[in-house]
Amino acid sequence: MLVVRSVKVPVHYGITKRKRSILDSLTTRTTYGVWTWSELFKKHELKGSYADRRLFHASVKEQVKLSGAMAQCCFDTASWMWRSYREVHKGWRREVAIARREGDK
Repeated sequence: MLVVRSVKVPVHYGITKRKRSILDSLTTRTTYGVWTWSELFKKHELKGSYADRRLFHASVKEQVKLSGAMAQCCFDTASWMWRSYREVHKGWRREVAIARREGDK
């Protein structure tokens, strides 16, 4: 299943084509950076600690062609997303376990 998400970025009505091109490039690379970190989280089962970031920071920075600060921002975003996902998933598993116990009665 392919999921496509769009992000609306508010811009001034008088923005120039050059500035819009720069914004498109930056948001694309940032999104790609978060996606790359997310794939590493999934593949290596990272927890989101800075020790994990240190392992892959240079390779992600080079692959995505972002500055170090932007690569770290992408890491922070991906880390927040995975932490949120794990909390929601834990609650969901708890609710499923309760429903199964109530169904067995």
